[in-house]
Amino acid sequence: MTSVREELLAGDWRLLSPAERWKWWTHLWSDVILLSERYRLELRTGWWAEPELVERLEAFGRWVWLHDSWRLNNAPHSAPPGKLALLDYLRVLRSDLAGGDGPFHPDRDWRAYARHAIGLGAEPPGGTALEIPPPRLRRSGEPA
Repeated sequence: MTSVREELLAGDWRLLSPAERWKWWTHLWSDVILLSERYRLELRTGWWAEPELVERLEAFGRWVWLHDSWRLNNAPHSAPPGKLALLDYLRVLRSDLAGGDGPFHPDRDWRAYARHAIGLGAEPPGGTALEIPPPRLRRSGEPA
């Protein structure tokens, strides 16, 4: 059985319905904030407007989630090569995050992010980007 998260992250967000796109973008928002805290990523405001960076962050978030989920469901002290590869990829991701308009601030940037997602066809459940609060942050593996 797959989770909602797995279904949303399994493919290209562009192929999702407008409501599913909104879920995808809100999952990404939460994941990116958690990743930035966990790995001290220096996000810049407007990162969501760079399609390749969005895909890299989503893929990295999925990789971390899959690694953490596998460890929880199997052997807690196994798979160090996978974890080392994941941590090694942080160098690439950090170089991708260099530049930008200024530091990312979730409280300040949520509305611009939500408007961007809506502009890409995401449909929030009732309301506009200005009325919708940022999603509640979830911990890795926590259901949506």
